Amino acid sequence: MELNRGRGSGPPPSTKIKELNYMIEHFAEKFTSNKIEFVFKVNGSIPYMPEHVISQSRLETMIGAHLQDALIAVNASENTFRSVFIGIGLAGDCYEFAVSDSGVPFEVDTLVQLGTERVTTHADTGGSGIGFMITFETMRKYGASLIISEKQPSAADYTKSVTIRFEGNNRYTIETYRLNEFPPSDRFMVVDREK
Repeated sequence: MELNRGRGSGPPPSTKIKELNYMIEHFAEKFTSNKIEFVFKVNGSIPYMPEHVISQSRLETMIGAHLQDALIAVNASENTFRSVFIGIGLAGDCYEFAVSDSGVPFEVDTLVQLGTERVTTHADTGGSGIGFMITFETMRKYGASLIISEKQPSAADYTKSVTIRFEGNNRYTIETYRLNEFPPSDRFMVVDREK
């Protein structure tokens, strides 16, 4: 699921999982009350995920944590384009959950330390770092991969996306335009976003 802009209209599509629908609707209302556009896309059978890919409680916890992070990031930004996009479901031959936002970029140190301790770019505005700790636990348990993709900040597009992909590789990849700011590491792979 790429960092592409979409338009939200009407109620969010159904995931066919009652509890997940309630949570998505709750966040849709929070985004609306914060004057943030919310775009939600479902692809394939979402009930397949808790039946075969990841426990429902873990899926809900992870989605909720990353949506809260996106809300905080957009509210911390001065970007006039205020939007959050989430996609869940089938992407190619595997399932994934992705959230893109137009909020402030991650700090490099935050990305370097993700999964080793509770770190956050937004400690002063409610961020706890717990969402990524849950994500890394999920990666170890289910063999999922984390892909963080960031774009040059723009007043007309998403600045970053966080994708959790259930393809069995348990990898952490950072796709970035600021390649030279990251130290070498065997914990993550840094990829040039501009190529």
